[in-house]
Amino acid sequence: MRLFFTLLIIAISFAVPAEALADSSPIGFSAKAGIGSAYYSMGELDDQMGQLRQFYDGDLTSVDNGFQVYLEGRVWFFDKFAAIIGYEHYWMDTTMDAGDFNLIYKSPANVLVLGGAVNIFRFPELLDINMGGRGSFSKTTFETNELTEDSRLDEYKKNSYGWDIFAEVNASFLRPVEIGFMLGYRHLKVDGFEDKFGDPAIFSNSDEDVVMDFSGMYYYLTAGIRIW
Repeated sequence: MRLFFTLLIIAISFAVPAEALADSSPIGFSAKAGIGSAYYSMGELDDQMGQLRQFYDGDLTSVDNGFQVYLEGRVWFFDKFAAIIGYEHYWMDTTMDAGDFNLIYKSPANVLVLGGAVNIFRFPELLDINMGGRGSFSKTTFETNELTEDSRLDEYKKNSYGWDIFAEVNASFLRPVEIGFMLGYRHLKVDGFEDKFGDPAIFSNSDEDVVMDFSGMYYYLTAGIRIW
């Protein structure tokens, strides 16, 4: 993963003219927020849901997407390279009428992201096109009443790591306000969930460990400010 990001930054850097750096401000700052959606790879969870749909003769919606929000700050160097620190929150939940109770699955994730971005093309006073990559440090919770079969939710937690790459377009004609669109791919697979007693999270029908795979394409609609 480190080699990939290193080669990506080096390759993009060659596309940035040296004279452009000389004409840019040494340091700038930006902050933005975003809302969006992601397409998940919840194969293990969807297999379990298929079995439960047959068992309860109900309609439990498969999980293949979720809502997410994003906050970040960037330090820009020579108006071309940026160091990124940010926070993301993902939502994943689905429910089904199981007769005497509503079967619930929830898996929210709080994620710290650290990474970098490079400006690869700029239309002055109009828009910027950037590319970048980030490491993800997640604290994920898995909640379900599959075993309790009532309103009480068993809670399991796990910390994990992942990465993502992205491209974004930001409109700059409203300075200092920026409005943009970010499109990326995320790899974040979380397993080994445990409750407060150290017991593992398993699916009741298969006795297999619970896996939450947030990997897949995602997008954000963003808005923020940039100080050159």
